[in-house]
Amino acid sequence: MKWLGEKLKEIVTKSGFTQSKISDELNISRQTYIDWTKGQIPKGNHLLKLCRLLKLNPTELFEEEYSNITVPLHMTRGTAKLTDKRQNLSLDLAKEYENVINSSKSPALQFTVKSVENEFIPVLAQNIRQLAGLEQETDKPLDYQHVFRLLDKLGICLVFRKFPIEIKSYGFFTEINSQRTVFINTSTSVIDLIFPLLHELIHAIIERKEAIDITKEQEEEFCNKVAGLAQFPDKYINLIYENIKALPSSHKINNLKNYSRNNHHAMYGVVKAIEEKYGKLNINTGGADTNLKKELPKVIDILNHSEDAEDFLSGYKALSPIFYELLLENYDNFTDRKLGEILDLDNFLDASAIRKVLDKQKRLLNK
Repeated sequence: MKWLGEKLKEIVTKSGFTQSKISDELNISRQTYIDWTKGQIPKGNHLLKLCRLLKLNPTELFEEEYSNITVPLHMTRGTAKLTDKRQNLSLDLAKEYENVINSSKSPALQFTVKSVENEFIPVLAQNIRQLAGLEQETDKPLDYQHVFRLLDKLGICLVFRKFPIEIKSYGFFTEINSQRTVFINTSTSVIDLIFPLLHELIHAIIERKEAIDITKEQEEEFCNKVAGLAQFPDKYINLIYENIKALPSSHKINNLKNYSRNNHHAMYGVVKAIEEKYGKLNINTGGADTNLKKELPKVIDILNHSEDAEDFLSGYKALSPIFYELLLENYDNFTDRKLGEILDLDNFLDASAIRKVLDKQKRLLNK
């Protein structure tokens, strides 16, 4: 059972109590009460007194753990910290798909990672590029279409969904009914998508039964390094640096923007890679990156390119074939309203029209 500290805090506030009043009534310190709201379970006697005071059944402050859904792992945007609240919001989002991603036919991973030692980083980055079809193109960065294909080839289910703003993430990895799954925030620009998606992909291929001794910090650092090297090979970084190193700052930024526009990646990532290898460039690309985002589509724009139900599902299938097959297997278990939520239709398409296309596809498959 999971203790609901946040729920306790809400109930106390709605009941008109204060921290001081709770502390005095139960003869505890204010810090003890704060610890309860942050996840520490009250001892038996304190729990009973607390529930009598608030007129609650103790079971109202607990919920069943979802053992068939793992706690999501993800990197946050900018300086946001990965808090228990954000992980719980991600978990709640994943729970909505428990009855969709529920099949014994989940594809096996093509390869897994059993160690997060630094010596394996170049090999894994090269394996990822090879699987994306870029083994020989050593001066070409990965784009978002390469990464979508990688997820499918690796047997990882891809789910598109607009995240609650509090999650503050481009994507996250979880397992649902043993199917390794990556959720993508559809409000993300394609130039911001590639690195975090690669990062979550690497989370997904780590064999957790083997790599049992790694810390979250070690895993995050390993995923960052592999993702960076897979996205930006040394030859690409060298090429850009040689072309911009002698230019004035404004010209450096314009050239970097052209490379980023043509290859659908953020300027920030490539500048970071150059500076790690060659030292500071002493330029600020924040404004140019912001302008570049306005020129290129968001994930939602790629998905919702058509208001025709058949075109929409065809596009979804092309980007996420594993999820589409699971949807086709399970969609008739949902109401139109729930189907619309699962596909994040946001009223631009009628879920009943989507259902008719799925019915048609299912009949064709059963012939």
